[in-house]
Amino acid sequence: MRFATPVRSRRGVNITPLIDVIFLLVLFFLLASVFSRIGAIDVSARLPGAATPVPGTIVLLRVAPGGTLDLNGQPVDRDALEERIGDPQTQQVFLMPRPGANMQDYVGVLDELQRAGYTVRLGGGS
Repeated sequence: MRFATPVRSRRGVNITPLIDVIFLLVLFFLLASVFSRIGAIDVSARLPGAATPVPGTIVLLRVAPGGTLDLNGQPVDRDALEERIGDPQTQQVFLMPRPGANMQDYVGVLDELQRAGYTVRLGGGS
């Protein structure tokens, strides 16, 4: 006696629940994320050839390796920096890194100067 084998239909995997779970995860991470700029430093670019009035005098501040600073070629202590530069309303600071200077030190000095109210221009290393 011969038995007929039942014909199996190929059923695919139902991925609808998987898509629902992925959608819920994406939604959760979007809602749980913080989309704010924390501690951003304002660095605005000037148009080439655009002249801007320079308040008072310009001082050159260089950041050397190890975080040491020199103001117009003279070494300066970070604690006495604001006193040596002078009034933020009449002085403009041109900030440059020395070769091998740490970027964290450079940005730290930039942040301190901007918090003190100085107009800071950035220069490349030399």
